[in-house]
Amino acid sequence: LTVGLGLDYKPNKFTSFNFSPLSYKGTFVLDTTGIKGEDAIDQTKYGVPKGKRSKNEPGASFMITHEYKPLKKLAITNRLQLFTNYIENPQNIDIDWEMILTANLNWFTDVRLNTHLVFDDDTKSLVDPDDKNSKKTARIQFKELLGFSFVFSF
Repeated sequence: LTVGLGLDYKPNKFTSFNFSPLSYKGTFVLDTTGIKGEDAIDQTKYGVPKGKRSKNEPGASFMITHEYKPLKKLAITNRLQLFTNYIENPQNIDIDWEMILTANLNWFTDVRLNTHLVFDDDTKSLVDPDDKNSKKTARIQFKELLGFSFVFSF
């Protein structure tokens, strides 16, 4: 969860620049039932300290959103959000980039391709997942989704 107080500049109807020098980023591990058991959820891989349920970070956020329509029935939306923590390692910037390609197939269906890249230096994973003694390091996370939508207008 990221919220902030700042300015939003829209030079045109397709582009937005949002700068929030007073921002809050919260990371939550909602399933706390297994934190102490053998099937424990390792909340440290999400940057949450051991034994805690959340991590709260004050900082600054900068977001750029842009929509591009190369064709009448095709839209490409990019959103890049950068966040820096004022207290811990302010030189390390969290990156959250999402691109959504939407194509209208006909009057009631859309197809979407969504790619999402996240880099957060607080989120650590094993270099070699098969070796539990290997070093943990920050890595790029990447997700792709392909979806079909039914569109209803009324």
